[in-house]
Amino acid sequence: MKSTSIILIVVGASALAFVLGLVVRGGASAALTAAPTAAPSANEHAGHDPTTLMISPHDVAMAEVSTALVERRALVRRLRAVGTVGYNEAGLTTVPSRVQGYVEKLFVSSVGLPVRAGDHLAEIYSPELIMAQQELLIARDPAAGSVIADSARLKLRRFGISDEVIERIASSGQAQERLVITAPRAGTVVEKMVDAYAPVMMGMPLYKIADLSSIWVHLAVHEQDLALVRPGQSVTVTSETWPGEHFSGRVTLVEPTLEVETRTARARVVITDTQQRLRPGMYVLGEIRVPLAADGTPGPTGVEGRWTCPMHPDVLTDAAGPCPICAMALEQIPPLPVPSDARQPLAIPVLAVLSLGTRDLVYSEVAAGHYRPLAVELGARADDWYLVRGGLTEGQRIVTRGAFLLDSEAQIRGLPSLLAPDGGGAATGHAQHGGAPPAATRKPTAAPAAPGVAPDAVPDAAANPATAPAAPGAPTKPAQHKH
Repeated sequence: MKSTSIILIVVGASALAFVLGLVVRGGASAALTAAPTAAPSANEHAGHDPTTLMISPHDVAMAEVSTALVERRALVRRLRAVGTVGYNEAGLTTVPSRVQGYVEKLFVSSVGLPVRAGDHLAEIYSPELIMAQQELLIARDPAAGSVIADSARLKLRRFGISDEVIERIASSGQAQERLVITAPRAGTVVEKMVDAYAPVMMGMPLYKIADLSSIWVHLAVHEQDLALVRPGQSVTVTSETWPGEHFSGRVTLVEPTLEVETRTARARVVITDTQQRLRPGMYVLGEIRVPLAADGTPGPTGVEGRWTCPMHPDVLTDAAGPCPICAMALEQIPPLPVPSDARQPLAIPVLAVLSLGTRDLVYSEVAAGHYRPLAVELGARADDWYLVRGGLTEGQRIVTRGAFLLDSEAQIRGLPSLLAPDGGGAATGHAQHGGAPPAATRKPTAAPAAPGVAPDAVPDAAANPATAPAAPGAPTKPAQHKH
């Protein structure tokens, strides 16, 4: 009995020693696995800027990456605006009645009729006119004196009677009972304010005549574009009524007030339309061409140094002189201030820009397969080009195709990108080359739960290795029984 007890004690001690040896070896192996030696990063291998993205020639070909040089070129911004056709107010004429009386006859009884200068418009019977003519006839008597005659002639002139008619009345001795109203200029009758046999007062408007060979187009320029629009810029106007036709003009005035409801200001464009195809009230689409300077401001328009009238900016001549409309002295249009940079603007293609709304980014090719993100400050867009205010220099090579794919790859590798300017979640080891992350970054997987056992009841092997289930075939420590 005593020998049997000794044998059991020896066997138990041997089993305990074996189990302890397995535990020690397993802990050492786990420590090696949990703390591997970090491999050097790709940028450490290359020794370049850590913000630079490196991809293989095969990946460059698969992404179809294309590049171009940052260059200086002439840029013209095209501003499109909706507008309406209106009368050229310098060509509007109101025909009033200069006497008090009654309209006995209308020669022009409807609007839209063309008239020439001197054409008859209406005939008015006026007792006041008859009395003024009688004064002239009485003044023919030498005893009346020349003062009365001159006064009678002046009164008739103010009634709108020409000197030729006045001399005819004086020589014939017969007064005219009716006054014929004539057109003071050629044009189109656009408004009629009198009917036949209607009474009229002195100064009452009868007709309105417009010259439709020259019209105004009022373009609604948005608030954010007002700094680019100035008088003298060329404009092309199109209308759905005349598809394929282009009407050319120039900006003559930008109104100083803003419409609160639409946040637009009107830019006046004068267009010569001798065929009268554009009619007042039409909707049109205008395109203002704005040449850009190197700093993004509007460049010369081509009218600097010419002469214009401050009261009639539609007038534009090559020499000084009186205004043909108001006879005021013309003034010379001053030249633009000399810009600090007289070179052409620095420009990049629109396709090269990745925009976040508040931040713009391009990728610069520093070497074959090496791309670096650069934040840029952009100016106005001109067709397929952006004006560059800062961030790039002439001659740099930038990516014009495939920049989005490069930016996506930079985000995956944790490098600076459009959404993450400072990078984030940078990969370690050989992640730049597409390798898997090292084992130290992997989270251990918990042991599966036995059938019928809740997952929470299964011990976490990583948190408590002593409670982990033993490997198949490994000896287990005998249970201790309390005596």
